[in-house]
Amino acid sequence: MTSNGFEPFEIVVDSDSAVVFENADVKDHWPASNFHPTHDLYPEFDPKKPISAGESWEFQPSMTGTFRFHDHLFPEFNGNLVVAPKAKSFIDSLVEELGKFLAGLFLPFRQDPQARSSVLAGGAGFDLTEAAAEVEQKGLLRSRDAGEDSGEYLVSQMDACFSTGGKDSCYEDLAFLVMHQYTLPEALELLEETEDEKPVFARCHELTHYLTRLAYLKEKNVAVVYDQCTSVCHGGCYHGVIEQYLKEKRINAADEASFQAEIPLVCGNEAEYEAPVVYFECTHGVGHGAMFVTEGDVPVSLKLCDALSGEAALHSCYSGVFMENSSSSTSQDHPSKFLREGDPMYPCNALEEKYLELCYKYQSSYFASLAKHDWRKVAELCESVPGKYVRACFLTYGSNQVGFTQDFKVITNNCLVIKSLANRRYCFNGVVDAFSLRYRNDVSKALEFCSQLGSAYREACFRQYGSAITAWEKDKTQVGKWCELLKEPQFVEWCGEGVRA
Repeated sequence: MTSNGFEPFEIVVDSDSAVVFENADVKDHWPASNFHPTHDLYPEFDPKKPISAGESWEFQPSMTGTFRFHDHLFPEFNGNLVVAPKAKSFIDSLVEELGKFLAGLFLPFRQDPQARSSVLAGGAGFDLTEAAAEVEQKGLLRSRDAGEDSGEYLVSQMDACFSTGGKDSCYEDLAFLVMHQYTLPEALELLEETEDEKPVFARCHELTHYLTRLAYLKEKNVAVVYDQCTSVCHGGCYHGVIEQYLKEKRINAADEASFQAEIPLVCGNEAEYEAPVVYFECTHGVGHGAMFVTEGDVPVSLKLCDALSGEAALHSCYSGVFMENSSSSTSQDHPSKFLREGDPMYPCNALEEKYLELCYKYQSSYFASLAKHDWRKVAELCESVPGKYVRACFLTYGSNQVGFTQDFKVITNNCLVIKSLANRRYCFNGVVDAFSLRYRNDVSKALEFCSQLGSAYREACFRQYGSAITAWEKDKTQVGKWCELLKEPQFVEWCGEGVRA
């Protein structure tokens, strides 16, 4: 403990080790677990009194995990204590398994089209007949009737799940039926054709996670399934593949050597992809998959993400972790152990600084659940997060609107309940981002939404529109053409400024 805080910031020990906090300052210090001032995250992690200059305090952890701590006398100083059976062995061995498999499998299929096509012609013959029959026996869902339109069939079954709130693994059951009757490309095409229907629009992201988990079980090949994915339903297809692989390959960490440097090979390099957003769907999927494998352990999942390089890739992976924690894609019946109804800011208020922007950004989804989608209350919660993260919270407040309704008037009014003009603009920016990513290569919805806004919000909206295009369009000339579709000279100018920002 020094005048500048804890050194080192992070302490990693095994469960047999003690941690000694030595006061090397002239002032008293008091190390204790979060949260300030109650220390209830880990009550035993607290000397119960200040440590004088030159004195020390020894702490023997009694349980494993990751524990955020601070200085009770100087709360701005904080640190991280990692206690594992064998320091970091779980993380390192998991990374090794993930990296070794995908390094030899995923990259070659992006680089060798001939190898890809030869495997696509095969398949492991995964049979869903029995599983589909068991689903039908439950009585809620059914297979398509002879002569029934496929789109109408899918909407009816999505509506059956939607009417129950997706309880009792309804969307997982539906995935068994869909994959028994259709190929993955056919299923994704049906979802794209019917996505404007409310029950499909609201929950098809969840269904796509399950569809590609099953597709992986059939192909036993990450790259082959990934190659069939599209951006429909917010790209859930890309996430489910990696989730299922990680679930199947869960291992006993103590038996594996450390190999954390391999994790960047999971997704390769951004330059290998046709568009930046496809690469970031992969790194985002690693975040989802990490949560799947660690059974929702947020700190350990974030450590897995930390093996990636580059701020954008890291943030993309963190977002998968926090999205899974705050509004789980596929675990609606099993609330996260890293959420606390009495402490809406948890776990953000117990994590390292580098994770906080993404944590508070996706915590907005948890706020919406807590407030039962009373958007005034959600806005109040976003306004109460630490100041520099308010913008991020309202961006997701906005993007979440696109998941709940397609009515521009309702979306606009939900943003207008926010008190601050600046925060309203962030909300509208989040809406545009969501439209741009959900309807890639179709700018009509984002364009229509920005155009109907009042003059106080249009400029920021069209600037964000321009910025969003660069996520899925590499060709700068083509980016300019997307802006030119706006026709109105002022709108084109704002869009171009967003591209250049």
